[in-house]
Amino acid sequence: MEFLFEKLNYHCVNVHVLKESDKRVVNLKDHPSISYYSSPQPFAAMALSKAPVPSNQHYDAKVWEQLVKYGQDGDLWWNVAR
Repeated sequence: MEFLFEKLNYHCVNVHVLKESDKRVVNLKDHPSISYYSSPQPFAAMALSKAPVPSNQHYDAKVWEQLVKYGQDGDLWWNVAR
């Protein structure tokens, strides 16, 4: 039986809480159903723009910037923090 999550494509954004060499980040980058994006700013820097919803400028807003850049109609923004 195939589950819904196995049919989805995930777009993950690294906001640099973890290092690029972290095993969790490396595993994400290597997974076939994941498109990996990296925020151009380090975690300590604020996002360049504000999200239209309440957001942390060092975290959520950076994900929003990538969603605006790469997202498509019908995409879901699901923020998962460690």
